[in-house]
Amino acid sequence: MATFTKIEELFDQFPQSVGGNPTEGGNGNEAVRIFQPDRGLDVLIYNTDYIDRALDDHTTGISASFDDRQSLGTITLNNRDFWENSNYNKNSFQPFLRKGKETVRNQVIITDGNGDEIIFNEDRKYSTFKFSIDAIPFVINPNTDEIVRLDRYYDKNIDSEKYDLTTEGKINYYILPRGEGRTEKGNIDTLGYKALKTKSGKNRFDAYASTGNKERGYHLFRLDWGDGTPLEHTTKTKLLEGTTLLEHSYQKPGFYTIKGVVMAYDGFRIGSWEKFETTISINSSANYDVNLYNYENFATIGGISNDSVLVKSATDIVGINPLTFNTERALPEAIENINLFDRLNLFNFLTKIDWPILNNFYSDFIDYTKEIYDTTEPIMDVRIFGCMDPNADNFNATANISTECNYSYNLTWSISSEESSTLNYTAYYVEGGLSRSTNYPEGYENTLSEGQPSGFFWEDAIQNNGQIGVSELQSSEFANIGVNGEPSLFFKFIVGTEPPEGLVGISNANPINKFTLTPLTVFDGTGIQGGGVPVFGWYALIPTSSPSVTNYQDREIFFEQTSGTQTGPENTGDYVSLINLNANIGDNWYTLNEDGTPNFSEEYIGSYHQHISGLYHIGDALVGDSEEIDNWEGASDVARIVNAIPPVDRYKVKIYNSPYTPGKTIYSKIRFPGEGDAEYFFQYNTAIDGMYQGQPGSYQWQTNDSGMSNAQKTNQSIANYVTDNPVTLPYVAGSNLHIQSFNVQEGNVGIQVTAQADTISGTYNEDLGVWDGWYRDADFTNLITMDKTVTITLGDISTYGGVDAITSGDYEEIELYAKVKVTLEM
Repeated sequence: MATFTKIEELFDQFPQSVGGNPTEGGNGNEAVRIFQPDRGLDVLIYNTDYIDRALDDHTTGISASFDDRQSLGTITLNNRDFWENSNYNKNSFQPFLRKGKETVRNQVIITDGNGDEIIFNEDRKYSTFKFSIDAIPFVINPNTDEIVRLDRYYDKNIDSEKYDLTTEGKINYYILPRGEGRTEKGNIDTLGYKALKTKSGKNRFDAYASTGNKERGYHLFRLDWGDGTPLEHTTKTKLLEGTTLLEHSYQKPGFYTIKGVVMAYDGFRIGSWEKFETTISINSSANYDVNLYNYENFATIGGISNDSVLVKSATDIVGINPLTFNTERALPEAIENINLFDRLNLFNFLTKIDWPILNNFYSDFIDYTKEIYDTTEPIMDVRIFGCMDPNADNFNATANISTECNYSYNLTWSISSEESSTLNYTAYYVEGGLSRSTNYPEGYENTLSEGQPSGFFWEDAIQNNGQIGVSELQSSEFANIGVNGEPSLFFKFIVGTEPPEGLVGISNANPINKFTLTPLTVFDGTGIQGGGVPVFGWYALIPTSSPSVTNYQDREIFFEQTSGTQTGPENTGDYVSLINLNANIGDNWYTLNEDGTPNFSEEYIGSYHQHISGLYHIGDALVGDSEEIDNWEGASDVARIVNAIPPVDRYKVKIYNSPYTPGKTIYSKIRFPGEGDAEYFFQYNTAIDGMYQGQPGSYQWQTNDSGMSNAQKTNQSIANYVTDNPVTLPYVAGSNLHIQSFNVQEGNVGIQVTAQADTISGTYNEDLGVWDGWYRDADFTNLITMDKTVTITLGDISTYGGVDAITSGDYEEIELYAKVKVTLEM
């Protein structure tokens, strides 16, 4: 129960007045439900957070409604209209506001995500000018100081105290800002959640107004209380602050819609504006003097006569003939200007006189005759995608459909106990990594061996980017910097005042650490050609894998001196820096082909180690060992491996026939070249209204220019194949291309399909048959080739229309559309 203490505390004391977080549904539902019966709301709205929502789909609004009562609460209108229309005084034919506020530049009409035309102001690109409006209309319980809102329905019997308090008389009205809630197309998600608009936790109204410019801020303009009283804040706007509380008195009960405009003014110009509406319900008090239609208060024996003045007046108001009770002229449009509250009282009274005479108004009042409950049965199968692993950073406790999880860990480091008295370090962290230089000092350009890292670092560049005084970082700050990327975490080790004589390594190195401590080539000086000399003792700590479900535990590493010597650019070896590593199934380690590319035919499983260059060798070694790095397996008894993600090498091809026209003109017959002179094809059969196989039992698929040596036949049935569905060629991993077990790898292997015109009924006229070509799309706008034979090189999008194949699962899907126009002479 919220009590009233200070005006400014209203800002974050209440949730969004209408809509907000959905009652049912998640990011896996196209629509979500908002059930707020105290606001007359039970709707499904389009879900802007739907995980499979098309990129160009910006639809918002209500898709279904189950409560047709007047909804209560505050909304920001989708179309803010031209500023000049809001500023126009119909009585004086002049603008309300002057002194530079008459007009606003850069207003344009756009089509929003719902297909509606709205006004867009180009200045809305600034955050200050992006907002929506919410409001709290309320009265205060004099006995408890409880805030009782007026944008809620209260049952006269169950909530009698609140009902009696929300009657005619003075009300309070508090306006507050929220996020704009608009899509990139400009339309507002009216009932979607909008957070409070703040700056540094402060009400944005206050934050924008707290300057020396008294004009700057959010201003209330043209406030209409909805009861016929004059507009307020017209010729002079009202600056809105966190302590602004408005008051108004309503003389009679009813449903009222408060309307207004809030504009953001920077002191010199109007940056943006929004129109808003608040619908409230003022109940009838016991002292309200117009109580004629309350049947229970009538002291009439035997009820009310249909000939009474009261009944005749009531029927006449709604368009019912008071003499004959004829309802031909009784239409909702005739009484739409009567306050809804009065209309419902009239309907309530007339139903006690003669229910059928209100048939024309049935849909207007039936929802007000139902019993409304605070709870309801679920109507949706809630689908919430999210990470379901409690160990992950993005764990979603409400998710019921698992998606990708993100992990991180805290890394701490220190000198091992054996070295703590002599070995020291200074740590440097460069956000985003530090790029290597290629401008070697004179005399050092050609001294690095082929196996060593290309480039070096200037000492000033590392030190000037920020020494850190902590011994802990979270993995998310540097885990994206891979072994072949640019390092971000640097250490300079010293013993006393000199660099260590030996290499420095990780004393507790094991696979779970997933780090390598790599010696660096570092020069001092400013980076001017010829001005640097090597500086020893510099290392980079580089993660060898990103945090994952098996690699998220916090870890601590210890530094110690090891055998070997860190040397400068004159060194011709590549020293081992990290050992005892092991590659398991699924880690994606591969040896190299002769051209230096990963050999994805077989995953490497076994032990491996790392060198200071960041390169990897299979097998065991000792820290400090010097080994030459070879580019391909077989050139040395020590083989290099790389960690890489295998490319997609499974493909599915769908071949579509173009539509046919009943009668003499039909379309697309797809023929597959076969062995020798035999040809196998699909064709349309007008007799059975389907497709049949030209040569029963098999069809062929050609894989290269040498014929069918690599092709295989299949007995796959295609009976009842219709033109609306594609021929789908199945896939399988491998290098051969088959019709039933279909796959090709990237390279020169191509797909060849020939489309021919064939008939099985009527007389085919060769001169009238027209081959229109192979297309990439069903609308036949993306022509691939006019030739009857099309060759597709998988992995080369230029050969199938210059459009990326659709990646689905672990295969890529290519769609081909053949178009052959054939005319039959029947």
